[in-house]
Amino acid sequence: MIILVNKKTRSLFCKGKVISLSRNEFTLFIFMIKSRKAREIDVADLILQVWEARYKSISANNISQLFYLLRKKVQIIDPLLNLTYSKSKGVQFFIPKSLVFIICNEKLYFFLQKKMTWFRKFTRRTLFFI
Repeated sequence: MIILVNKKTRSLFCKGKVISLSRNEFTLFIFMIKSRKAREIDVADLILQVWEARYKSISANNISQLFYLLRKKVQIIDPLLNLTYSKSKGVQFFIPKSLVFIICNEKLYFFLQKKMTWFRKFTRRTLFFI
């Protein structure tokens, strides 16, 4: 399955749906895509990546809340996307290999979005092309 990621509007497009993310949700999502092979993220790295200069004021509750909000939105795309945060175990996630992420600028995003919508209507199947 292909998921388009629009960097400018911080949105995801998949299965004909557009999912908008907040700045922190988007930053966390991109960080997880880049760390896909690791399946685990050090909490300190996560805090520095997402909250940058405010890292000293971030608690476990902030991280837990962010994961809850992101998980709620991302599971619309694929219920197999597994994002978990445990205060004792840290950050763990699983992104299936069948998901392909295309991070693109706005022009390419809208071009591909139109093509994918047309292709989806034409075949009435899950997308497997590039």
